[in-house]
Amino acid sequence: MEEPPDPAVEAWRARKREFESAGYEGKQDLFLRTVDDPELMDGEMALEMLGDLFAETIRRGERSRFDALLAAPRAAS
Repeated sequence: MEEPPDPAVEAWRARKREFESAGYEGKQDLFLRTVDDPELMDGEMALEMLGDLFAETIRRGERSRFDALLAAPRAAS
């Protein structure tokens, strides 16, 4: 018999799908919201989100925006 899905895992997967389908500004917003949610933000989520955001900010010549995103978790602590 198959076990019911874990709500925490399903929430994590939903946030990941939402991030992957969001545009540039939306991804930044989702990262900042996820930083404030310890149930969703884990090392894997942080690496995936930041890797995507780093590439996009560099492509756009907006490294300072990426640096601000990196500072957000420290500011929230």
